[in-house]
Amino acid sequence: LYDWMALLSPAFPSPDLIHTLMAPHIGPHAQDVLDVGIGTGLSSLPFLRDGYQITGVDGCDAMLKQCFEKGISKDLLQVDFTRAALPFLHGEFDAAFCANTLYLMPETAQHRVV
Repeated sequence: LYDWMALLSPAFPSPDLIHTLMAPHIGPHAQDVLDVGIGTGLSSLPFLRDGYQITGVDGCDAMLKQCFEKGISKDLLQVDFTRAALPFLHGEFDAAFCANTLYLMPETAQHRVV
């Protein structure tokens, strides 16, 4: 239900648009992509189709379960962005994106994610 509502919302950029905007900035040998606020994995689908390994973090366990069940990523981690920084090292991923998530967070959490 969430995916359909998101795709029908004019405020939600399409996964293909996100991919099109990011693709020129991802190096030719990139493999690992981090989706911050992965939710059900909808925005990661075009990256998965291109063969990237997706790692996802989200604050909602139910959304992560849907993402896992859809086979988008096996590397999923529940993180409360309002309380903790992302548990990854600088440069651990070839690319990262955060779609439709930052505006939902308090400003202090936004700074930790970015």
